[in-house]
Amino acid sequence: MTLEQVYLYVLVCECGSISLASKRAFLSRQAVSQSIISLEEELGTRLLERDNSGIRLTSQGSFVYEQCKIILEAKDRIEVNTTLHSASQTEALSIGLSLGVLAAIGISRFKKLQEDFPSIRITLHDDTDLAVEAKLLQDEYDIGFVIEPVNRSDFVVLPLYKEENYLRVYKGHALFENERVSIEDLTDQKFVCPGPEQKFHYGFRAWCEEIGIHPDILETQLCTEFSSMELLAMQENALFMAPSHIAKIEAPYVKSFELPVPMYWSVALAVKRDKAITSGMRKFIDYIKSSMNLSQ
Repeated sequence: MTLEQVYLYVLVCECGSISLASKRAFLSRQAVSQSIISLEEELGTRLLERDNSGIRLTSQGSFVYEQCKIILEAKDRIEVNTTLHSASQTEALSIGLSLGVLAAIGISRFKKLQEDFPSIRITLHDDTDLAVEAKLLQDEYDIGFVIEPVNRSDFVVLPLYKEENYLRVYKGHALFENERVSIEDLTDQKFVCPGPEQKFHYGFRAWCEEIGIHPDILETQLCTEFSSMELLAMQENALFMAPSHIAKIEAPYVKSFELPVPMYWSVALAVKRDKAITSGMRKFIDYIKSSMNLSQ
């Protein structure tokens, strides 16, 4: 019996579902199910009854569940009272963040995590959307904050939140005095768009196609984040779109308008599929879920 088996068994019991437990553990459903089967084989008894409504503990399963909780509590006490928290014993985590995510989530969230879990040493890396995914697959990053859509065959993904995008119009532009904008207002306008390393690049083009407009798109490899888009839009008297955490910033020289057809910027937590989840990674993921009020 391993601690991983103990942890997963308790998680399945508390979730009441192997599927939900696999999401919370950032593992495939098959991996969690196989862990339970292996535990049952090792103990020589059936722990769970499975049916379409979920799982039910057998009498032996209930006993094992209570004992496994004691094991995990003992493990936590041992970790607190040993040298795990010493600088030489810390676990280093490399976290990749798509550009713009840190501003949306807030650096204070990570500072609080570091204070609460001194045994984890995190290093944050701002990167382009596609680079974060590539480096997760290459194990350069342990965990990534990525922009949807994300290939679920490559990653285990936990959706975090989504923001509506708004049109940003600068003073001096013909639309600045409008009270609202329509699809017709956006036809033949000049837009700033991030380069192809950003998911926004593809989302914006798909949005334009959806509503039937063909704008003049100023596309530059240097335009990889919203702050650089903003500067270029001001210089070129162009329009650009930004998520609500940018659009809510008020200034006398810029206005934010709701789009005639919504477009969203969605952030998710991602780990390479079937990557071994360390104790530090699990604490990090659980902290993010708790701090963002996610139940799964």
